[in-house]
Amino acid sequence: MTMRISKFLILLILVAVFSCKKEKSQLEKNTILENDFIEKSYQTIGKELFKNVNFTNWDTNAKPEYWDINESVQNAEKYVVDRDTLDLLLNGHEKELTYISQNVKIKKHTFYLVEAQIETNLKHNSPSGIFIRSKEGQIMSKIVFENKTKNIYRIIFNSKEEERIIFYLGYKEKEKGQIKIKSLTFKEIELNNNVYKSKIAQYFFDNQKLDFKNEKSFDKSVELIFRHTGELLVAKKRKDTLNLKKIIELKEELDENSYLIKYLKMPVEKTTNSFEEKIVFSGIEILKEFNIGTQRIELNKGKQRSHILLNYYNPFSAKWITIDPFYNSKISNLSKIEETGIDMLNYGGLSRSVEGLIKRHSKVETIIKQEKIISYPF
Repeated sequence: MTMRISKFLILLILVAVFSCKKEKSQLEKNTILENDFIEKSYQTIGKELFKNVNFTNWDTNAKPEYWDINESVQNAEKYVVDRDTLDLLLNGHEKELTYISQNVKIKKHTFYLVEAQIETNLKHNSPSGIFIRSKEGQIMSKIVFENKTKNIYRIIFNSKEEERIIFYLGYKEKEKGQIKIKSLTFKEIELNNNVYKSKIAQYFFDNQKLDFKNEKSFDKSVELIFRHTGELLVAKKRKDTLNLKKIIELKEELDENSYLIKYLKMPVEKTTNSFEEKIVFSGIEILKEFNIGTQRIELNKGKQRSHILLNYYNPFSAKWITIDPFYNSKISNLSKIEETGIDMLNYGGLSRSVEGLIKRHSKVETIIKQEKIISYPF
């Protein structure tokens, strides 16, 4: 009896060891894929630009050397905490902002990558995150943290004429919560706009021959992304065999909960129902795969949404571009829409009526949803 139990225990141990090896093997594969993406998408150059990047040296109990904090916070050591593991913990404050920041010297006309491994426990729709500001205070790049997760956050920006920037990590509003910094890095990179970690982004990039080399090609690539999204959405109704084959390829890569998958699964007779919603939500979803910043714009009449469109961020011009995909139009001034301020392009929409567009945008309440990221595509 004892021998049987011993054999059973040995078997359990062997199964556990084998499982650990298998799990480790998968982890190693994921690491290889991640490193392969990084090597092909961008290459880091030179040394670490943050001073005291690991928070090993401290001026006070709450202030890491070379880093700035909100010194107006009473008992700051309760809110900026050096943990035993050397992870930095930022506790949210109901009356004061909790953050760390550093003034960093950079080179002109150069690409930089900021990467941080962060654990968060924040309230719903918190705007807290990482912000890169010019010396005048203009936001050059940003990324908003997820509410309750452990994640690696990356943003890429170009210094342009700046020789110094202000790096800010922490709370954007006065709120309770926790932000734990597990690792942090700031390095110069060479950016390659031909390879993307996202298979969806790579699909669109290759199939539509996209180009993110300058301001003009960036805008054209966004137009092509929406045009192809529109083609996919109506492929079933138009019996478009070429795009129906592409949909089969895409379904293997897209998350089952994605907007585009949900819309593609709808019965053919519902293809054009609420099409403005379909193309905007799907298009935003694809732009997110490229790390392109977007702002959803809702037009409301009374308490109901009457129309939907979006802004996207062009990092080369450092401007938000307003497009109404349903009406295939780029709008120069959302607050005062006139025919002379409308460019008719091809965003995959179902209408090209300038009159219809102007009518949709008249006598409405405009709500612009805050962006999650401002970055160059990667």
